[in-house]
Amino acid sequence: MKYKYIPKPQPHYKGEELTYEFTKDTVEVTYKDEGGKITDTFDFTDLEDGILEIYDENGDSAIDTDLPIQPICYAEKNDGELLVAVIKLHEKMRGKTEYPFTLDWQVLSDG
Repeated sequence: MKYKYIPKPQPHYKGEELTYEFTKDTVEVTYKDEGGKITDTFDFTDLEDGILEIYDENGDSAIDTDLPIQPICYAEKNDGELLVAVIKLHEKMRGKTEYPFTLDWQVLSDG
């Protein structure tokens, strides 16, 4: 699996966090805010080659989740290799030019 983060600035950032655990075919996401935390797992095991539709024609999420925000931005399987892009919440950068995380594709190691 390859994964990457897509920055999503929060104009009224109140410390919400999304943390991720990646495996070969799943992404476990935990959303945490002042009210507590919720965890949901996205399983791409049965995803066939091609790009997954994230939103339907009405702009609603086509992926079921218990989280208050849809963390999956993009998912594709190409010759069996899974690529997933997820959002990374952060404060507005206010003039900063570098994110405190990489925007490059990361390769999940088998170990």
